[in-house]
Amino acid sequence: MEKVINYPNGDTYNGQVADNKKEGIGAYTYKSGARYEGQFHADHRHGRGIYYFTNGDVMMGTWVDDQLQGKVVYRFTNKDQYEGEVKNNQFNGKGVYRYHNGNIYQGDFQNGHQHGKGLLVYAEGGRYAGDWVNGKREGQGVLNFGDGNGYEGGWLQDQRHGRGRQVFANGEQFIGEWKNNQKNGKGIYIYADGTREEGVWEKNNKID
Repeated sequence: MEKVINYPNGDTYNGQVADNKKEGIGAYTYKSGARYEGQFHADHRHGRGIYYFTNGDVMMGTWVDDQLQGKVVYRFTNKDQYEGEVKNNQFNGKGVYRYHNGNIYQGDFQNGHQHGKGLLVYAEGGRYAGDWVNGKREGQGVLNFGDGNGYEGGWLQDQRHGRGRQVFANGEQFIGEWKNNQKNGKGIYIYADGTREEGVWEKNNKID
């Protein structure tokens, strides 16, 4: 049996019912304008469904007693898209995030952010593989620019930090300490002909 239920708080349900409870297929529209369309059981969102947010985002997934479970497909209004696991209504676990600019991240998520191990492939051809913390490159990782230049080593807050090695397409490389994305501390610069220059750098400039 189908029924339209208007709730005192302004929400509306239009769909199948049993024993005066939402049961089967239906659409629940919130006073805010958000809407859920899909399966219900015992008055709860339960089964496959689609949730339409007021800002235009759309999420397809599986609900169990009103809670998202398993994997979802989440499409943002800016054309970004997430496909992967959720927990506590947030991106948690393994997933793939496709940016509207063509970048693709594949790896671990925690509380809605890239967190753990992951691979980010840039649309222009470069890639980063390594550690992430709260959506930023942090820990150990390898960045290849796709043109022969690259960096392998420590990261902090999306910047090269700690011990690392930068290689250049012309065969030169720098091995040493980094801070705030710049050569900072003791290091060795090795030229393409094998010549080595040791010293101390500060903000990318050799001072000793």
